[in-house]
Amino acid sequence: MIDTGIYIHIPFCFRKCSYCDFYSMPPIPGLINEYVGELKREIILNSQKHRDKRIDTIYLGGGTPSILDIKDLETILSVIYSNYSCQIKEATIEVNPCSSKNIDKYKDIGINRISIGVQSLDDKVLKVLARSHTPNDALQALENASKYFDNISADFILGVTDSSDINTLFEKPYIVKNILKHISAYILKIEKGTPLRKKAQIGEYKPLDDDELAKAYQNAYQAFQENEFYRYEISNFAKKGYECLHNLKYWNMSPYLGFGVNAHSFVDGKRYHNKKSLNNYLKGEHSGTGKQVYQRTDEFTETIMLALRTAQGLDIKKLNKNFQIDFLTEYKPKLEKLKDYLIISDGFLRIKDEFFLVQNSITARILY
Repeated sequence: MIDTGIYIHIPFCFRKCSYCDFYSMPPIPGLINEYVGELKREIILNSQKHRDKRIDTIYLGGGTPSILDIKDLETILSVIYSNYSCQIKEATIEVNPCSSKNIDKYKDIGINRISIGVQSLDDKVLKVLARSHTPNDALQALENASKYFDNISADFILGVTDSSDINTLFEKPYIVKNILKHISAYILKIEKGTPLRKKAQIGEYKPLDDDELAKAYQNAYQAFQENEFYRYEISNFAKKGYECLHNLKYWNMSPYLGFGVNAHSFVDGKRYHNKKSLNNYLKGEHSGTGKQVYQRTDEFTETIMLALRTAQGLDIKKLNKNFQIDFLTEYKPKLEKLKDYLIISDGFLRIKDEFFLVQNSITARILY
């Protein structure tokens, strides 16, 4: 059987954050019930097509999955367990500090990993991001999670107000040393159509320039290293043995099924996604309505691009076998030109640590 992940998208949020361009909406009780019902139907319908898959990771993301009542979450997970062959190694739920009241119940329904959307422990940064929680709310959620879970992750956003935003985390050594096992740290990207983009356009918010953003990332990277969080992907840092198994599937081109509005899948060598419309989804328009023609050249390009985001790098032997090429021979001229940025050892091609932040540019010069 083929080990496969399942991603469940829960599109409900109490409030839209200023930087967010994800598809989300307020949690109306009747609407939530209808959505959970349609989600169950989609999961069951797809199970017939994937009898050769063994589910080993589940990720409940959003939106804010922790908005859902514990009974709804239990129903969703039970439908997966009942309709798929499951050997779960990791089951994650994303939790907002303001909707963390059910943390003590998650373990009972099969969840073994918590990811808390902290974003910052600086009140000034949280206000810029229009987050609905305070630093104290986030700290309380983390401490509460530690009573029931060993595998705890937190999301942070870098470069919101200055290059030292992350420092507030390391002013709480107990959190870093005793609670967190994984940190996702993303450089702020101001997306089109977001409130933060509008504020930047009219001068109410001044974004950091590229050099300041690079400094923010390097400051965070150094602090993570000093606290024994190693970088296994450009935005993800973990203590040894606590890498996110589900997210590794995305970077390793391993299969995953996505359920819910606007959820994406990669399975049987094909990418597809559900429409970005709750109304359409509730009418039963799902199961990969947004199918994408996926060429062999696309798969080759993505394999290299995603692998070079990781510390492990590109498995050259595996690439050669899957695509019937001799990569080092065919790409020798380009690799020679980029030798100052790359390491080739033990059968892997890697980007040197100091150049990770410009990996997109380096990868593009290899491929194009």
